[in-house]
Amino acid sequence: MSELHQPVVLTGFMGAGKSDTGAKLAQRLHRPFIDLDRQIETETGKTIRAIFAEEGESGFRRREGEVLEALLDPSSFEAKSPPVIATGGGALIAHPEICRGRARVFYLSASARTCAHRLVRSQDRPLLDRPEGVSLDSRIGELLEERVPVYRRAGIAIATDERYPQSVVNALAAFLGAGPFVVTSPSGPYEVHVGAGESRRLGRHLRLRPEMRELERVFVIADAAVWPIHGESITAGLVEVGIHPGVLTLPGGEPTKNRENLAKVQDFLLEHEVDRKTPVIAVGGGVITDLAGFAAATVLRGVPFLPVPTSLLAQVDASVGGKVAIDHVCGKNLLGAFHHPMRVVIDPDLLSSLPEREMRAGWAEVVKMAALGSPDLMRALETAPLPLESSLVSRAIREAVGLKAEVVRADPHEAGLRRILNLGHTVAHAIEREAGFGTWNHGEAVAIGLVAAMRLGIRAGITEPGLDVRIGRCLTRLGLPCHAPGFAVNDLQKALRYDKKRVGGRVAWVLLRGFGDPVVTEEVETAWVDEVLRDVGEPMKLDGSA
Repeated sequence: MSELHQPVVLTGFMGAGKSDTGAKLAQRLHRPFIDLDRQIETETGKTIRAIFAEEGESGFRRREGEVLEALLDPSSFEAKSPPVIATGGGALIAHPEICRGRARVFYLSASARTCAHRLVRSQDRPLLDRPEGVSLDSRIGELLEERVPVYRRAGIAIATDERYPQSVVNALAAFLGAGPFVVTSPSGPYEVHVGAGESRRLGRHLRLRPEMRELERVFVIADAAVWPIHGESITAGLVEVGIHPGVLTLPGGEPTKNRENLAKVQDFLLEHEVDRKTPVIAVGGGVITDLAGFAAATVLRGVPFLPVPTSLLAQVDASVGGKVAIDHVCGKNLLGAFHHPMRVVIDPDLLSSLPEREMRAGWAEVVKMAALGSPDLMRALETAPLPLESSLVSRAIREAVGLKAEVVRADPHEAGLRRILNLGHTVAHAIEREAGFGTWNHGEAVAIGLVAAMRLGIRAGITEPGLDVRIGRCLTRLGLPCHAPGFAVNDLQKALRYDKKRVGGRVAWVLLRGFGDPVVTEEVETAWVDEVLRDVGEPMKLDGSA
């Protein structure tokens, strides 16, 4: 069944906002809305509390599974739009596999304190009954501790704490391809538009901003290999609304990310009398996006920046989040800033000219994001026929972008949660540094780093056994390496000292308990790291042994 013709299922704890959000999302998508608990009450003629009292929780769960099974049956919505279904908090705990391959599942998350505040007056929640002296917060915290790992592995997590319901609806709609992602940042919110042909509408994107309605010129920093292919259509989209680009082209490889080329971009902008209202547009991969963004951050103490990423790696990573940088002899991306864009325009059509090796490199970041937050996408990447259909490629880009947007919304300056985006990057950056930037491209190094992170997590007793083999198989089928011969363990250990995520001289490792369930820890034994670094040079046995 096409993802566009699948039901949308919202799961999460009581009080997370599933019913309110589900009703608003259904209205936005022009779909019917079903509250599972209300549906059960309608079909039985009994309240949920009465069913619990008469049949116990096991009886209620049986009824719940039967009703949900019927709602997910394609024949129930064959002639109409598939529904948006808000489940009870325990539905996917009791029936964890029921939605697999049959619905798009989203987990609406909320803290125990938020849920308690929303449920303080609720009288119809049997599972919140508690002995005298036990607080509502405590009871909810107890249930959340049991349930959150299952929720996380069920679908994409959308945080609802301290967030307007419409913001949650907008995020869900964007994941489903029904609108842009909105990223909040210290400099204000910005939209990320993902869609075929969006780069040809660049001028209209600019004109939608009130401060850009009188704009007459922009500056484009472009990859010298990309601009001859896509420059004409991008320029036409600007000129049709009266905007004329000044263009500087540079090579797109990693060696370009240096002080000399940063100065070249800065000089170009200043010599052409850039002002604080004139956007700098990056057209290229991650290197050009980082370099142009850093120049935009530093010229005149900051000018508007708009990435139009042309590589898969840049579309799902560098273009979103506001991190811009150049490399230093001591390591990758060590000189940089946070400079959030005014808007991001992601056009999958631009990938048509991407060399095969660069396309493969981008899949490493997609796999990383799927492993962090979209178990369903992870399963699709593991099993979908090759070559991947364009619809899955577009979905993968959209979900990777959306997952990163959710993380950046919660942590724009990498003070906490955002560190999870470093999954696989600790070892990857060490490999890139020791090999010389550009020897291994970033995606290849990340692929090796992902396998290393899974192995380290297994040695630490954190990661589910076998996850290293699963992720290795997935990366291999997408054409990515899982090992890098020729490195000395001591050299890689030395390179780890330059990791940007060090805390008090210790590396903060991002590991996974399971897909969709990341953890950041510094409690990793040096001996474990040495073992994993030795394994980096050995071919991986995908039958289950390293």
